[in-house]
Amino acid sequence: MIDWLWRLASDAVTTAALLAAATWLCRTWIKERLSADIRTETETKLASVKDQLHRDTETELTTVRTRLAAAETKLSEARKAGIDANQQLYAAVVPEQIAGLKGLWAGIREARAINVVSLFVTVMDLGTVRRSIGEQRFTNQIARMLAQIDHMELLKRLQAVEQWRPFVTERAWALFSAYHQFYTTHLLRGIALSMPNLELAERLWQTNNELKIVQATATPEIAAQYAGSAYLGTAPFLRYVERELLDEFARSLKGEHSGHEAARRAADIIRVAETVAAANTAAQVPA
Repeated sequence: MIDWLWRLASDAVTTAALLAAATWLCRTWIKERLSADIRTETETKLASVKDQLHRDTETELTTVRTRLAAAETKLSEARKAGIDANQQLYAAVVPEQIAGLKGLWAGIREARAINVVSLFVTVMDLGTVRRSIGEQRFTNQIARMLAQIDHMELLKRLQAVEQWRPFVTERAWALFSAYHQFYTTHLLRGIALSMPNLELAERLWQTNNELKIVQATATPEIAAQYAGSAYLGTAPFLRYVERELLDEFARSLKGEHSGHEAARRAADIIRVAETVAAANTAAQVPA
């Protein structure tokens, strides 16, 4: 009886142990199985996500590359269009610029016709004018000088040179304006003597607008020479302007531009020349 009880107890223990072992094994198997399933599912999802991210990234990169290529194409087209437009503009403007330079120099050559009258009036001071202006011989002499150059038509041709102003540099126009108004004011003095108009002659000799032009345009040395003797200072001034104008033409043809100081001086010269032109117009003689 006791042996049977020991066997029964021993079997119970064994069974319990077996049951416990089976339970542990089942729990471990289930845990491992679940972990494996979760790992597999997670890895599958991660692989899917990575694959989707890769595809999305490639799509975005392709889109960016396409947009960059389109932008480069448009930029290249814009550059080419800009170059073509500049070339067309250059081709259209350059002939006008050259024509403008020729027009200004033709005006210089036209104005030289006034030189004889200019020299005649520069040797006369105001006292000589007052003594001589009423003499018929004197009046006839200056009238013949004016007739030889057809001064009214000459003045119209000089005025017409302004059509070329948009196509030349400001300094070139300033120099031509100074040259033009210098000669025009000398011509106006001759006209006043030929009329004869003492009031106008006195005003022209007293205001001496030519000296203002020389001072604004030429070097201090030339201005001082002209102030000391209009007769001796006229030729150096005119040569100076012609030389400076030719230099400006050369720079313009090379595509060079005057600096800030030169631009400021050009503006000053134009201002003086325009003031003198207005004074000549106020004298009721074309300028």
